[in-house]
Amino acid sequence: MRIADLGLDPRIVEILKKQGIEELYPPQVDAIGPALLGENLVLAIPTASGKSLVAYLAILASFLRGGKALYIVPLRALAAEKYEDLKEFEELGLKVGISVGDYDSIDPSLEKFDVIVATSERADSLLRHRLNWLQALTVVVADEVHLINDADRGPTLEITLAKLRQVNPKAQVLALSATIKNSDQIAKWLEAEHVKSEWRPVPLKEGVYHEGLVHFVDKSIVEIRDRGDDISGLVADIMLSGGQALVFVNTRRSTEALAKALGTHLRHELDEKKKEHLGKVAESLSAAQDEPTSMGARLARCIENGVAFHNAGLTNAQRATVEKEFRKGRISCIVATPTLCLHPDTMITTTRGPVPISKIRQGDMVLTHNGRFRKVLGTSHRSYAGRLIEIKADGMLPIRMTAGHRVLRNLQHRYGYHARGTSWHEIRRTAPEWVRAVQLRVGDQVLSPIECPYTMADGGTMLLKVHDQTFTGRNQFGSEFPHPTAKAVPKEVPFDRRVARFLGLYAAEGFTGRNGVVGFAIATYEEELTRFITATMTDVFQAVPKVIDSTRHRRRVYCCSKALASYLDEQFGRRAPNKHFPEELVNAPLDIVEGLLRGLWEGDGNVRLSEPPTARLNT
Repeated sequence: MRIADLGLDPRIVEILKKQGIEELYPPQVDAIGPALLGENLVLAIPTASGKSLVAYLAILASFLRGGKALYIVPLRALAAEKYEDLKEFEELGLKVGISVGDYDSIDPSLEKFDVIVATSERADSLLRHRLNWLQALTVVVADEVHLINDADRGPTLEITLAKLRQVNPKAQVLALSATIKNSDQIAKWLEAEHVKSEWRPVPLKEGVYHEGLVHFVDKSIVEIRDRGDDISGLVADIMLSGGQALVFVNTRRSTEALAKALGTHLRHELDEKKKEHLGKVAESLSAAQDEPTSMGARLARCIENGVAFHNAGLTNAQRATVEKEFRKGRISCIVATPTLCLHPDTMITTTRGPVPISKIRQGDMVLTHNGRFRKVLGTSHRSYAGRLIEIKADGMLPIRMTAGHRVLRNLQHRYGYHARGTSWHEIRRTAPEWVRAVQLRVGDQVLSPIECPYTMADGGTMLLKVHDQTFTGRNQFGSEFPHPTAKAVPKEVPFDRRVARFLGLYAAEGFTGRNGVVGFAIATYEEELTRFITATMTDVFQAVPKVIDSTRHRRRVYCCSKALASYLDEQFGRRAPNKHFPEELVNAPLDIVEGLLRGLWEGDGNVRLSEPPTARLNT
């Protein structure tokens, strides 16, 4: 059936014609009648069979009659896609809005839009705020409604649809679903017409590639021309037949490396018109970056060759560009990583405290595996109906994740020695490795990030958290009050090269006493070190330093502070055999590490000018 024969507004027919849509697919023909008549409809057909177009036409027909629509999707990425699709009809006067933000806020501007695209969680929030315009809805579209069976998003979607039907029983409900066995039960629940089909515009075939041949499950065999390597040959063959390819690899680095390699083989297959367009896309991609990155430059070079990579390292804008050009057929191949997922309730450590991963936003600073906070460049979501793995480790909350999610695991080996009447063993660790969650076994050690003892303050200054105690005094009656005269050690101090040098020197020559003494044992001739230690104690830690010289050129420089002594004991160890640098300080910025090493060298390092000259560090 032709679009022009449906009796639609000629402007709609013309817009669809510009998009190359002039005829309906067989499942669309079965569904378009109830959709345009305003009847409830459950449309269960395979992906890419035209579900969305049926919903768009129902929305437009209702809009031209003065109606208003709500389009519910499970994912933000899908919301952005539907928003862009519907904006193509703005020349009809259609106003399209999107709402995927804060679930607890009210956006009064939504009332002015004719179509609102929202995630199911956001739609639920709008209902709970009892907004008046919801009663004016004439069409409600629930995309990917088969996710009603999903343990996480399903209940929210089901309750949202039930509430909407209660608030506005006259509104038309269009439920779009992939092919599932019990779609008729959803239709019965929604009191809707049921259209189900297995028809696909492009047949779906599964096959295995081996030695230049693809063996399909239907027993057919296709020969692939040799292109130097197997993947290039497969992708080139798909391009020559007018198709596009999605290639999945395990790591981000592999996406870039393979995309670059494919581009060198496939750029010769591009016509001049496509080369010119992709060159402009690559140029605009580079120009659009507020802060140019090497990844953005590498992506632009790949796009010029008709290939792109797609991974979590891309910004939202870069990801949107790749997806848009691929949908329009201009990018022939995308190399991507499979999406790895954590449960939406998983708590993530940020500079604003623990936050559920579903609430993480672009620009948040999150704690990474090396103990440092990094800025979030973008987020993504996806539905998942498979089994989740729950990991419970000592000192950690249980974490649920997909089987393919990567976890950092410690490798341990039992090492023993048995000889000449001596027998001993020890557990040795090697470098940790990233493994899939499904590979973990009971007894394995997994690594969790340790928060660095500094936070980012205004202006990028680092602060070292020393303590969180309150310095109080006490009278003869037992009452506590802020101490009237004594100065307390600051709870946080600027963590710069000077403080790092002080801590490095403490690791080499420092000591603490049980009564709160913090001291350094140095030589009497080390005047420069004496001045540095006393000045740092006074200026940074607001302590009162004392210097005592004893026999044999020995000098003690010390102050009294139980809070500072407790911090040093906890972070650096007490007494020489237990001294160490905290791991998070070793992973600090380079200038901090340089300060630590300088202090350590000044305390325990020495140089001999004999032949050959030597430098030694004696700890």
